[in-house]
Amino acid sequence: LSLHDALPIFQQVAKTYFVNPVYIGQVFTKTVGMHFNEYLHSVRIAEAKKLIRRTDIKISGIASMVGYSDSEYFANKFKAITGYLPSYYRKTV
Repeated sequence: LSLHDALPIFQQVAKTYFVNPVYIGQVFTKTVGMHFNEYLHSVRIAEAKKLIRRTDIKISGIASMVGYSDSEYFANKFKAITGYLPSYYRKTV
């Protein structure tokens, strides 16, 4: 699921309950404590960490499996969240 894919979900919920989609995003942020896109990245990276630890799948394959089409972007997000590049994380875990 991408942020782009989530927008129709917010819009559908908003339409169903007769509220503004921006309000749905605000409720999500207030409830979860982070913006939806931050939450999505954290969930994806958590899953990637499991795959890196438990499998020998190439990093680019893991990136694709968790929803990133660009493995360089994935590596940058992984480092931003964990403090390590995925390849270094694999070697040290």
